[in-house]
Amino acid sequence: MNFDSDSQLDVIYINNYKLYLTCSACPEQYDVFIDEKSINNFNISDEEKLLLKLKYFNNNEYNIGYLRLRHGNFTAEFINEKNEYEIVYKTNPEGDGMFDKDERMYYLKEAIRRINLKLIGITDSVQEIAKRGIDDPKLLTELEIKYLCDYVIKNND
Repeated sequence: MNFDSDSQLDVIYINNYKLYLTCSACPEQYDVFIDEKSINNFNISDEEKLLLKLKYFNNNEYNIGYLRLRHGNFTAEFINEKNEYEIVYKTNPEGDGMFDKDERMYYLKEAIRRINLKLIGITDSVQEIAKRGIDDPKLLTELEIKYLCDYVIKNND
């Protein structure tokens, strides 16, 4: 693998996230980090940015996720402020213990998208609402409505 190098670990940069390759095969796995400054790039209110910083950061970087491909099962796990792991994405790519060359970035980007949605408070149920349509918009927060609008625009282009 030939990724951008940061220290002695292989690193992939996706949006505001750093994916440190901790094992290259059987399983291929990554620790996902975000730095505090990157929160400022999120399209959320200043109050929500401050809450995220207070919730997750006590130094310059925070381990926000874990990605693993083993036996053809790829999972992305979000690590919350209590250090609990929650699966936010599960799929079965062609690769078994490591990704095929042409599928790696697709799955890593999708995993990061799901971790990002979890970090800013968008739940799977909201994603499902976006796919089938809004039943009762009064039940949605402002952030969820913004996500739904972005989703509709993106998928209708």
